[in-house]
Amino acid sequence: MSDSSLNKVVVIGLDGVDWRLLQPWIDAGELPTLARLVQEGAHGRLKSTVRPESSVAWTTFSTGVNPGKHGIFGFVRHQPSSYEFHLADSRHIGARRFWDYLGAAGLRVGLVNVPFTYPPQPVNGFLVGGMLTPGPHVTFTYPAALQQRLMQHLPAPYLFDAGDSAKDKAKLWQSVSAYTRQQLETAVLLLREEVWNFFAIVFTGPDRLQHFFWPSDVKKSEGPTNGELLLTYFKDLDQSVAKILGELPTDALVLFLSDHGFNAVGRRFYINSWLQSKGYLSLRSRALSTDYLSRLLTRLKSISLVRRLKQTFLPTEWGVGQLKTAVFANPIDWTKTRVYYAPDGGLRINLQGREPNGIVPFEAYESLCATLSSELSAVKDMETGCSPIAGVYQKKNLYHGPFTSSAPDLIVEPQRERDPLEQNYLIDSKLGSDLPHFTSSTPYNGNHAPHGILLAWGNGVAAHTTLPESDLQDIAPTILAAMGVPIPKTMDGRVLFELFTDQKCPDPTFLSETEPSSLGEAMYSLDAVDEPETAVIERLRNLGYLD
Repeated sequence: MSDSSLNKVVVIGLDGVDWRLLQPWIDAGELPTLARLVQEGAHGRLKSTVRPESSVAWTTFSTGVNPGKHGIFGFVRHQPSSYEFHLADSRHIGARRFWDYLGAAGLRVGLVNVPFTYPPQPVNGFLVGGMLTPGPHVTFTYPAALQQRLMQHLPAPYLFDAGDSAKDKAKLWQSVSAYTRQQLETAVLLLREEVWNFFAIVFTGPDRLQHFFWPSDVKKSEGPTNGELLLTYFKDLDQSVAKILGELPTDALVLFLSDHGFNAVGRRFYINSWLQSKGYLSLRSRALSTDYLSRLLTRLKSISLVRRLKQTFLPTEWGVGQLKTAVFANPIDWTKTRVYYAPDGGLRINLQGREPNGIVPFEAYESLCATLSSELSAVKDMETGCSPIAGVYQKKNLYHGPFTSSAPDLIVEPQRERDPLEQNYLIDSKLGSDLPHFTSSTPYNGNHAPHGILLAWGNGVAAHTTLPESDLQDIAPTILAAMGVPIPKTMDGRVLFELFTDQKCPDPTFLSETEPSSLGEAMYSLDAVDEPETAVIERLRNLGYLD
């Protein structure tokens, strides 16, 4: 390490937090800890991924590369040469995480509830999985012995994610609050008892609540079921941050960040219904019986941890992350379908030679992509007079890397940044012959936005600094540089020199290695679906959290 290298770096992730919500509360004195950190530190906007979904975004945070290099495009992954989609997890990430490089350099790392760290992979330190963990009957920590310590120390029941029931908002708030307290207790325990150089914890509560409690005007109270209730949670979170800071050494660098922002939403666009009306997608006249699908889907809908899977808002009739071919592929007549909006968050073209029953000739691919982009951009919601679409991107123009071919052919981004909320949209991929093109976004009134937050505080930070906009993929190389560890040239992000003082500004070195293709290919092609999905289904289908 160089003289400017830092021995203690901490990341506190605040999933989905946005300055447009945070700043008015800070200015009003409602969040004293965060207000002090903003005053004493450096802060700015942090650009998320396209799409700004946690599975994609947190993986870009951890790898420092775009999705074309890490291979995660959503909470589900497409099985090549098929119409199948299965739950993705840590084993399908096709690039090394920055903490792998820290560990290889002899630095000890600690990770708590960082999305897409289940199943736990070996680290030089300790890891506690969170989101998408099936339950206590599986190993969710590294080392495995840590699991028993946590179960004995923390109050029962041990939670793996906050609830997301839209039926009872008070119960949702209580569940999220309980999960946040558990995360805080876990962090305090491990910070005190473990040896670490780098530590990260992600609080997912803000995202869970903001989907249902987003205020239409963050400067005015809207009562206990909306703005006030959300503020109450953020006050508790502010105190949790203060308690974590109290456990840290005085020479630590602390980075607060969110994987994406948030904004109001009011409308829903059924994109597959639109495709069907345009003749791009055709449903079979006779599919599986309604009774069979009803029984199968009722089971899938009981999986609380992955039912919503955040921004995607896939229809509950599909069971979200646990989509099976019997549910998704059966209703579609592939012999007459040219395009469909897939569970992994984009349009897929039914291409000859690539899909099992592809009908679109290869030579028609580019012109079809151009036509779809043009037609989608021209779609109007008659009720609002607005277009639901902010952009349509071909994967080759959005991503680069060995896994770009696995992405959907076209990524469709809805309007997320408009005011009022009635002009912002969710994209819903539900299938059905009688669906309208547009409805209300109910029960959701908040949706992911393209820019999260970045706040740096502590040792080496240029105080009283407003940062220019940075990118989520900049965090990994910045941490490596700050800790004196060489940065792989394969990383897409840059070092954020502007957040450091002159005395602590890192002098990065770089690895000339290229990412071994065997790593990505082995991890991404791994068929690690059946056992984890079965475990989740068997444990959660009887919980009955949701309808």
